[in-house]
Amino acid sequence: MARICCPHCSEDIDLATTVPGRYQCPYCDEFFKISKKQSKPESVEIRTNTTQINIEDVVLPRSTMFWHNAKLVILTPPGFMLFVVGLFRWTRGDGGEFGGIFGIAFVSFGVLLMLPAFFNSWDLKNKKRKYVLKKANHILHDQNLASPPKSTLVKVLLALILLTI
Repeated sequence: MARICCPHCSEDIDLATTVPGRYQCPYCDEFFKISKKQSKPESVEIRTNTTQINIEDVVLPRSTMFWHNAKLVILTPPGFMLFVVGLFRWTRGDGGEFGGIFGIAFVSFGVLLMLPAFFNSWDLKNKKRKYVLKKANHILHDQNLASPPKSTLVKVLLALILLTI
């Protein structure tokens, strides 16, 4: 048995089932409809009824989260290994007279590969903002949100790698 509230008189009504269809309220004799549940949207689910959207309430699609996590799992371990090897080469000078220089390149390349781990929460917030803005038609589908500290760090690390090579 299901208990629902009449949309007209706000009285509680006991129904045997809540199968989609048309029902009549026994208190006010008005008719109301019970419709079938709507499916969740595939791209973005916003769990709030207010006009102000909280970014934390946005649920990203599984495919987006899969690729975000895959990037972390694939890039972070080799980046860490290159960072450690580079530190040893840089501090000990292994590899002859160019050991220290190549150590700097290894450290820089390792940090470059670990950037997704360093900016993980920032990237997730940007992805959520991007989905909300696309849903509200505030940005186009080919536009992206930039992360100035991350893009600046990428440029510095790439320049450092190129200079050492």
